[in-house]
Amino acid sequence: MEDTLVNLSDIRKGIIKEALEWEGTKYVHRQRCKLVGTDCVGFPLGVCINLGLVPATIDIPYYSVQWHMHQREELLLTTLVQFGCQEKSFDMMLPGDLLVFKIGFVCSHTGILVENNMFVHAFCPYPSQVMERPFDGIWKEKLAKKVFLLPGVAD
Repeated sequence: MEDTLVNLSDIRKGIIKEALEWEGTKYVHRQRCKLVGTDCVGFPLGVCINLGLVPATIDIPYYSVQWHMHQREELLLTTLVQFGCQEKSFDMMLPGDLLVFKIGFVCSHTGILVENNMFVHAFCPYPSQVMERPFDGIWKEKLAKKVFLLPGVAD
């Protein structure tokens, strides 16, 4: 992995390091606290808070666990932009970028790319925790062709 990260900015390296430190944090809807509980939206927000990229007071709109199964409003995409993420070309994704997946009717899941073929995300149901996974198979299929720069990151 070190060879993959050599040419990355310090901010990207910090995001990757912080994201990997969240592994094992249990999945808890609408939370964002490392080693206590988080969901897939709170996870990247918590990473950004812990790195000082966004203020700890930042809040996100309410969303239900099943939002993506019953609505067509792109609440996740709107929320990402509101907390300072900038969309970029998915063809140009780099470790440290935020991946957005479409599950159900809308974009409804996120993960942080930590290597070209690995990402970290808060996933529920099983095993209901933050974990590193290969970015392949179903996850490449579910990628919404949406990739974002986290706040404070430049290409």
